[in-house]
Amino acid sequence: MKAVSSREMQAIDVNAAYRGVDALQLMENAGAATAREIEEKTVAVFAGRGGNGGDALVAARHLQDRDVTVYLLGGTEFPHPAAEKNWNVLVQCSVETRIVDDSDELPDDIDVEAAIDGMLGIGVEGEPREPVRSAIDLLNGSDCRVVSIDVPSGIDPDTGEGDGVECNELLSLHAPKSGAPGRPVDIGVPSRARTHAGPGDVSLASKPREPGTHKGQHGTIGVVGGGPYTGAPALCAFAALRAGADVVEVFTPETAAPVVASFSPDLIVHELPGKTLSPGNVEAVLNRMDDLDACVVGPGLGKSDEAIEAAALLAGGETPLVVDADAIQPGVEVPDGSIATPHGGEFRRLTGSEPTRENVESAAAELGATILLKLPVDLISDGERTKLNDTGNPRMAVGGTGDTLSGVTAALLATGDAFRAGTAAAFVNGRAGDRALEELGDFTASEMLRYLEV
Repeated sequence: MKAVSSREMQAIDVNAAYRGVDALQLMENAGAATAREIEEKTVAVFAGRGGNGGDALVAARHLQDRDVTVYLLGGTEFPHPAAEKNWNVLVQCSVETRIVDDSDELPDDIDVEAAIDGMLGIGVEGEPREPVRSAIDLLNGSDCRVVSIDVPSGIDPDTGEGDGVECNELLSLHAPKSGAPGRPVDIGVPSRARTHAGPGDVSLASKPREPGTHKGQHGTIGVVGGGPYTGAPALCAFAALRAGADVVEVFTPETAAPVVASFSPDLIVHELPGKTLSPGNVEAVLNRMDDLDACVVGPGLGKSDEAIEAAALLAGGETPLVVDADAIQPGVEVPDGSIATPHGGEFRRLTGSEPTRENVESAAAELGATILLKLPVDLISDGERTKLNDTGNPRMAVGGTGDTLSGVTAALLATGDAFRAGTAAAFVNGRAGDRALEELGDFTASEMLRYLEV
């Protein structure tokens, strides 16, 4: 199984909960799997207060018919609810428990056949603090067989750096970690937690708002579209704002600009001369492109020759694009690091091939871009990574939901990786449609906007 980063594993855990296997169940599975690896009769268990420690506490409970001593490092204030629950269960078992608040409370040595290292997991950063630091040294100075859960305590799971536990056996829960690959152990994570989009993917793609954040740090988005249609660029722009973009600027022909502007004062609307986008007014957009973090090209653009020619000119810059709707045409480049959002027919038009997984992966690799193929189960690929998305419903065939998708995609693309942005956007847009269906029954794209949540 391919190694994952600590953030990717945390996202898989979140997706597993979304798919019905919560943290408590995963902890139970991890601890039970760890216990099955211990054949020795005398065992010392070193547990922290986080998720990794909770795994170790479960392992100790499954080994309670042996001679087991548990050292809980750092006291009984648990930041992880599932770990606390398992501690409360363990103290009712026939296991010796010792709470270690200070390194002086650790033994000088441990006279056991095996030890379980569950002190620090993938969510811990920085150098180990006492009493964990001393516990690491104690384990490294012992003669027993040491089994580490997921990552040796003190080792960075992403880089492999650090002065940590020198274990004899490393059990990688679900998948090896990038900086500390061990033997994978199945803990019952649903396969779709990894293969399909979920809330964990949204956390990977979105940028948290920290105290002191100022306007612009979460993206200035451009939307180029409209002319024959006025609702499409407005829906796209509103969706970008709902998805967290700080500023959205709409570039639209003068015939459409007043209508788009009338939707809301939240939008900055730039009038372009003429009834449709044309090569003659591309320069006005290009003059702003360097100040944009991402730009959507296509919503409501129409399919006139001059509009398509203008879209092709816009695709030559360095700003990452979401190429959508009418702009998905042969001759309109999808630049490196950008995203195309075709439905099946548009994919055929763009590539001349059928919308299969193999063809999408091949086309994405050739483009050097991400393709978000809109299907009953969406397919997202950058040629190296591929995910599916199963949120959404048939009612989303109503006009405008594709425009909301492109707006969410641009907002996420502005602050992150294209593949992650496309994956998260497909999930978020489909989930909004599902929530709208549940609460409203029939709904429109504009009604769906209020259910968008990143």
